[in-house]
Amino acid sequence: MSDKRITSNQRYNAERKAQAELMKRDLDRDKVLAQIYQESFDRMQREIDGFYMRYANRECLTKQEAMKRVSEMDVTKFNAKAAKAVKEKDFSHATNEWLKVYNLKMKVSRLELLKSELALEIQNLTAEVNEVFDRARTDEYLNEYKRQAGILGISSSGAKKRMQAILDADFYGQKFSARVWGGLGLRATLQREVFGSLNRIFTDMMGYKQEMKRLAKKYGTSEQNAKRLLKTEIARINADTQYSMLKDNGFTHLIYVAEPGACEVCQALDRKAIPIEDVEKGVNMYPMHPCCKCSAYGLILMEKKDGSNNIDEYETWNSNTLEKDKEKAYNQGMKNSGAIYGAWNAKNDPDEIHRKKHAELYYESVRNRSTVREVARIAKHTGFAERDVQAIYDHVFENYYELEGGSKRFDPDYDMAQSWDRLFSGKGIQKHDITLLHHELMESKLMAEGMNYDTAHKITQKKYDYLSELIKWQIERGDL
Repeated sequence: MSDKRITSNQRYNAERKAQAELMKRDLDRDKVLAQIYQESFDRMQREIDGFYMRYANRECLTKQEAMKRVSEMDVTKFNAKAAKAVKEKDFSHATNEWLKVYNLKMKVSRLELLKSELALEIQNLTAEVNEVFDRARTDEYLNEYKRQAGILGISSSGAKKRMQAILDADFYGQKFSARVWGGLGLRATLQREVFGSLNRIFTDMMGYKQEMKRLAKKYGTSEQNAKRLLKTEIARINADTQYSMLKDNGFTHLIYVAEPGACEVCQALDRKAIPIEDVEKGVNMYPMHPCCKCSAYGLILMEKKDGSNNIDEYETWNSNTLEKDKEKAYNQGMKNSGAIYGAWNAKNDPDEIHRKKHAELYYESVRNRSTVREVARIAKHTGFAERDVQAIYDHVFENYYELEGGSKRFDPDYDMAQSWDRLFSGKGIQKHDITLLHHELMESKLMAEGMNYDTAHKITQKKYDYLSELIKWQIERGDL
């Protein structure tokens, strides 16, 4: 084995070691976040339990009782509690607006006071979670900067000068703070879920207990989203830090290092040499998807006397080879499942065995593709704004909702998989494929406002009837 190959393997193994160390730190942070969420839920449950038991009669809690006015003493007590929380917690992202809303007037109902108490709890929770986020983002940036400086043999004294620009950078068109505090961020989403539960507690004790179980699952979903958000953000910070340092120091290529057990898309990039001018997160640079743990190392192109160079031992990345790798991985999965795309219908697959398998494989392949590229291609092929396509993608493939069977993603659907594939490829797009986008976008907005899936789906179906258009098309094709 040549010295060059030994050096290459040493660099590769060093990146794998760094990946393993990051995974350990992630696990430690997961435990901290789990504890924060559990303690917050326990406090919230005590508040709601106390409210229910205080105002319920022998049969149930009535809305009339909940809407009765509370005493001025209770309001004064809450306002003092809120003011104290603002002093002790970091509400810097939303302090002024929050105080305007939750500096309660004396004439409020019991339910309004409870909502304010719970909003304060969610605000406290978000502030605690954000402290973990801020500390982790800063620590991981400094850790990666110093690690790269050590590899490059340069001083790490300039780390803090670059830090704020890296931490404040947009990712998929949003700053990190918006994903925590914004209208569709962690805080607002959880608050909508909690307030939605309050609208369903005017029931008997059995119904109340069931609602509390649902609320616990929603808290769990928020916790998982927080963990995923932080892991993806750390990958983004590491990628931006490494890229800027390598580019500034004259490196010409990145060598991609897939994490152990990487998905098919990341595995296809493993050990590829990527020209520095072609590097793009989500296309050929980590994070390729949420929670991506891949990394890279740099090389400088060096020509030899015989005309060869030090990059020759690697396969050089380009967009064509990436597409072939993805197509190969996807087609192999389809072949293994016995499915040929578009071949299954109600006539030759009456029990939906093949269609279900195909849909599961397709949904997973979409999740493992570059989200940036997925969104950009569908936006280009349909005229939809990228922001809307991103919302549709998240709704269909990523978001967890309280559905039948608990908190989970939507089940894979064969017909939707076919529609999505046409939208992605830009070939043979049908009328009902476009209707699907309109339907999922409207449905996602209604659910973001706190509406449950069944209600949101029924309302959306009246305006954008994907199913009827699909059935009409299938009849015309002879599939039904």
